[in-house]
Amino acid sequence: MSVDMVASIMGNEIIQNRRCIYENDKILVIHQFNKFVSGDKEALMITILKKDGLMWRVETGATSIN
Repeated sequence: MSVDMVASIMGNEIIQNRRCIYENDKILVIHQFNKFVSGDKEALMITILKKDGLMWRVETGATSIN
């Protein structure tokens, strides 16, 4: 996926109520709600594993809330 494609996808959503659920030296867990131009809404959980203080692996899970 190209950078332009990712930017286009991210530009079509409004992020609401983003919050950090948990963070330490090895992991960061974020929860947020996304609202899309189409009217669809979803709850998104993002888990970021850290390595040497940097983001190393990212996993997401989304649930539709329409």
